[in-house]
Amino acid sequence: MNKTIDKLYCLAPSSYCQMMGYVYLFNDKLIVIDGGTKEDYPELLKIVKDNGGIIDLLIVTHCHHDHIGALINLINNKEIVIKEIIYDFPELDIIKSILTTDWEYDVVLDFLKAVKDTKLKVIIPDLNKEYALGVFKYKFYKLGDIHNNDINDSSMIFKLSSPSKSIMFLGDISPTFSDEFASLYKDSHELEAEYVQLAHHGQAGGSFLLYSLIKPKYAFWNAPKWLYDNDLGQGEETGPFKGKITKEWLAKLGVKSLLAFDKSLLICQKNI
Repeated sequence: MNKTIDKLYCLAPSSYCQMMGYVYLFNDKLIVIDGGTKEDYPELLKIVKDNGGIIDLLIVTHCHHDHIGALINLINNKEIVIKEIIYDFPELDIIKSILTTDWEYDVVLDFLKAVKDTKLKVIIPDLNKEYALGVFKYKFYKLGDIHNNDINDSSMIFKLSSPSKSIMFLGDISPTFSDEFASLYKDSHELEAEYVQLAHHGQAGGSFLLYSLIKPKYAFWNAPKWLYDNDLGQGEETGPFKGKITKEWLAKLGVKSLLAFDKSLLICQKNI
């Protein structure tokens, strides 16, 4: 009998910046979600290469540099095969009007150029349709429509499931939009998942209502330690960030935090 391969990686930041990147291998299928900043590229590349170098599906939640920066080099790397990519960005004039710096916009342009130059197969999924990839199943509950004039709220929301795990990915959605979105599912079990990627790196994103509907056992913090601790040099909880609120929500819900500060977190079949 062939041994089941089940490896989910949550990437650790390779720089001071917050970031987000996941790699999930189940048997012969590899899915990558976001990738982090350009500084995170070597770590992302290593994990992808260590797991065969063939990406069956690349999903991009939204167009901020801390989610797509590493993907530019990954897409341009001729040693890596990417079979399909899913993203749904707002129109470029909208992105440009919202992003505060030219260099952030240039990252978006570089990403789109890499996709075009390498002739990647781009998929824009249907809303609320369940897709399958090998034993994986995935379903999008929100595409790239923008809300509150905020690029964060253009994040796609989707659930990815394997025979062993179900994970809700929330990108960087804001508390305001989180409640708007959650209200659509308050009488449903549709959003329930064992794992959740905490919105906006665990601070100033998501909402108690949304997390209570997901009912996760585990929560991924895509945050460097200084952001998790809210410490800009004067001690824990002395900075302006809002992660303490999220920690209080998770405590009320009995959710265990999963942290990847200095080393990427690998979750195998039975190591939790």
